[in-house]
Amino acid sequence: MLNDLAMGVRLAVGGGRNSRTTLVRLVLGTVGVGLAVWVLLVAAAIQPAMQAQSERVSARTPVNHEQLPGVDALEVARSATSFHGVLIERNFVRATGPNTPRMPGVDRLPGPGESVVSPALAKLLASPGSALLKPRLSEPIVGTIGQAGLSQPQELLAIIGTDTKFDQAVPAYRFGVPDLHSELPTQLVIILVVGLVTLLIPVFIFVASSARVAGAERDRRLAALRLVGAGARQVRRIAAAESLVSTVFGLLLGGGLFLLLRSSSADIVVANENFFPSDLTPPAWLVGSILVGVPVLALMTTQLALRSTVIEPLGVVRQAKPVTRRMLWRLVVIAVGVALLLVTDGEMADDTIEMLKIIGGSTLLLVGVPTLLPWVLERVVARFRGGGGPSFQLAMRRLQLDPGTPARVVGGLAVVLAGAVALQMVLMGQLNRFGAPPEGARDIDMSNMVFVDGPGKVPDDLPAAWAKVPGVTKTYAVSTLMATTGNDPGAVDAIIPITVADCANLRQAAAVSECADGDAFMAQGQDLIHPGAVLHLLNSAEPFDSYRTRPFTGTLRLPLAIQRISIGPDSYAFGGVLLTPGAVNASAPLDYRTAGVVVTDRANADAQEEVLNVADRHRDRLKVGRPGLVTLNDTAQMFLDLRKGLLTGSLFTLLVASVSLLVVALEQMRERRRAIAALSATGVPTSTLVRSLLWQNAIPMFVALVLAVATGVGLGLLVFRLMGLGFVVDWSTIGVMAATAAGLILVITTLTLPTLKSATHLNALRTE
Repeated sequence: MLNDLAMGVRLAVGGGRNSRTTLVRLVLGTVGVGLAVWVLLVAAAIQPAMQAQSERVSARTPVNHEQLPGVDALEVARSATSFHGVLIERNFVRATGPNTPRMPGVDRLPGPGESVVSPALAKLLASPGSALLKPRLSEPIVGTIGQAGLSQPQELLAIIGTDTKFDQAVPAYRFGVPDLHSELPTQLVIILVVGLVTLLIPVFIFVASSARVAGAERDRRLAALRLVGAGARQVRRIAAAESLVSTVFGLLLGGGLFLLLRSSSADIVVANENFFPSDLTPPAWLVGSILVGVPVLALMTTQLALRSTVIEPLGVVRQAKPVTRRMLWRLVVIAVGVALLLVTDGEMADDTIEMLKIIGGSTLLLVGVPTLLPWVLERVVARFRGGGGPSFQLAMRRLQLDPGTPARVVGGLAVVLAGAVALQMVLMGQLNRFGAPPEGARDIDMSNMVFVDGPGKVPDDLPAAWAKVPGVTKTYAVSTLMATTGNDPGAVDAIIPITVADCANLRQAAAVSECADGDAFMAQGQDLIHPGAVLHLLNSAEPFDSYRTRPFTGTLRLPLAIQRISIGPDSYAFGGVLLTPGAVNASAPLDYRTAGVVVTDRANADAQEEVLNVADRHRDRLKVGRPGLVTLNDTAQMFLDLRKGLLTGSLFTLLVASVSLLVVALEQMRERRRAIAALSATGVPTSTLVRSLLWQNAIPMFVALVLAVATGVGLGLLVFRLMGLGFVVDWSTIGVMAATAAGLILVITTLTLPTLKSATHLNALRTE
């Protein structure tokens, strides 16, 4: 047995006159397996990396609900800003005594007028184009935040010492809370499980395809060994050892690529995410599973490939062509997958048994694509009875002789497409459910706007200072109130936002035409209130999201004369009631909040930065931000993070699929070089061979696309049923995905043309 294994290794690494051919065969198999192993290692490391990020964020979260003896509170105020659309977090800290806790990642807290920043922010501030950012981060830098205080290497974070008391500051007696990572709702668990299955199943198919590289040449070598006395069992052991060589080299290549990616992960940003190298550490049991599972899969693929081949001393006899492919077992695979998803309880998706049903059902459905594709393709091409040009006839005859090989070339990409279709359907169906903006809001581009919010009335100098900034096209700042029609402070239902501003600002905010002090306006369709109504005022000094717990602070009587106006989606008014100062009739002093909007010229990229610099003079009480910095609830944020990760993973898998399919296509072209050379020697033009190759890939591609879309839609339908949702299909997105997959097949075909041209040389006919 050891001798047989050694013989397989020697055949794999080559020697003698055929060493170059053997080397090419070994490299192709190694690359295919290596890419798959790389993807598996990255997938295994993502969850620990995300967990490490979450733990560091939890460790730096201030604890303000328990006062510790002998500890002086550290007041922490978070004030985010942005620079050319990039979020920058700022924590303003003020010590209330000598024994204040220290934030993670810093050697000492900065004193008033000092700052410590993350390495990425220090690099940004030192860059030539940061002049407009420095006014908001003008404090001298006295230190750098270490890894313990950063969620990721490229995080832009500053800790700034101050002696000013911020309105939004919270006292911190220590730092570190239990992991903030919340458990996923069952709907997100289903999305995550299905997403991971659709991303990883193609990888295992790539491993299986790579293990069959140069199968025809291997069979001829095994036939030669039979000629010199090797038995059938010896031949299988030799073939197993030969496939293991490329698998082992693939494991080394994949591990090397992963270590290379890991070492440079701090400088790689994908979908605004990046990791410290120490974060990308996959669990030992997963690494062990990959090291064992990939060779086992390669061995199984090799042995299954030999089941339909009789290797005799004088040649190789393939049994596949005379025997028609059977349909029953292929349908059983799909039927079992559908049955598992039908019997799954979607509301218990986080249960281990139910999760295994989802994994098993999704896996079998996706595996059904490459198993069903050869049978469908065989039936399609069998109906050809002649006709068409020479290139088409050559292609159809080739597909009739061997439909399995072309199916393998496009099968992997078809699985990726099927999974992407199902995943995109589910994600699109969940957008509105988890807090994504409504469809109408997406039609308004607010990228050139800056919003202001904070307690108190509008600072007197703010609107005039904004108006002086070059590139500002519209600006206003108003005072707002929150009121209700109810009489019970503990049962607040209908909230009435009220805007109080002079006529100049109201003209900017709501396009009011005629206005004088003492006028009042109400939006069309506002049926909750009427002229002369008495509203109960709420404590507007608190943030908007706490209105249901606010006590009443007084009453406000609306004027008897109120003009109805139209407030469209392109206006910037806050609330349905707009009052001039002379129209305010309140029973007590009012708790105003400042609300403002600045609109800048899109052609002036620096205008927004100037606006942010002006507003930052009032950073102790005003929150200034852009539409992209809106805070979402935890579930919505988890969904968006999950969606971003799965879509990024789909793109990554698609790229790896393309490279892997190119490897398989090149190997198939190399194995057919003698047949191509024979056609060329008999006078077939190279252009005809090129068109024939295009037909050979285009026909299986079309069949694969139809099968993949049908499978993806079916899987999406079953997942929608698990989640209790109505079935929706975004055919435009599916069309784009199918066109992308078809384009990749054409690109891969084009890249194989140089190999086709070299195969037309007469020396490719040389044999013994």
